[in-house]
Amino acid sequence: MAPKGPRMSAVQEEELLDFLEQHVFLARASTELSQSLTAARRRALWDEITEALNRAGPAVKTAEHWRRSWRQICCRKRAELAHLRAGQGWNALACFRICLNNYIHNIMKALLYIGASCFLLLALNGSAENTQTGEEYHDYGTDTCPFPVLGNKSLKTKFVGCRQECNGGIPTIADGSPCYVIDRDVWDWMVPLLWHNCPLGECEKGVCVDQHKKETCMKGKGEKK
Repeated sequence: MAPKGPRMSAVQEEELLDFLEQHVFLARASTELSQSLTAARRRALWDEITEALNRAGPAVKTAEHWRRSWRQICCRKRAELAHLRAGQGWNALACFRICLNNYIHNIMKALLYIGASCFLLLALNGSAENTQTGEEYHDYGTDTCPFPVLGNKSLKTKFVGCRQECNGGIPTIADGSPCYVIDRDVWDWMVPLLWHNCPLGECEKGVCVDQHKKETCMKGKGEKK
């Protein structure tokens, strides 16, 4: 019997499906691809996914019990394989089709993420939003030396720091304005289109004072040094 313990989580099930998607020939030992592998290599692959699944938790199982879990997953999804011969049960083709469906699902999620990212970039490539209260708006020379900005997942942009040297002057952002506590040199080297963990601050006399909070932010592709 399988050892008693926590049930397999949705994260573990998805990781197991992803693993079999990459190594679908492991689903059935009699497949041609599987026979081309040595027994040691097959054991090594299962040990690899077993270690990853156990590390993810909460369920902790042996490699053999994870193989049984895979068979159970296939059985739960047999309704999706009604075109297969009655009584055939799970086989490499069935597992491949299940994994293919999971792969398509992951592609759809990735496309949605890319679409959301493109929408965010359109907002970042424009000027920084007006973060002042009331109707007060400060123009710091957009065509000459604009303040650098970063955008969050809500498509809101905030200034990086609260002051910078510009044409012999040192313009500052109004007190109370939200900002990111990030040096200009660090902003210069940030890779566009990648999410970063950014500390939040508030402008006070030209200084971005750390508020001891963080949020995820991204540098737009069109942002210049």
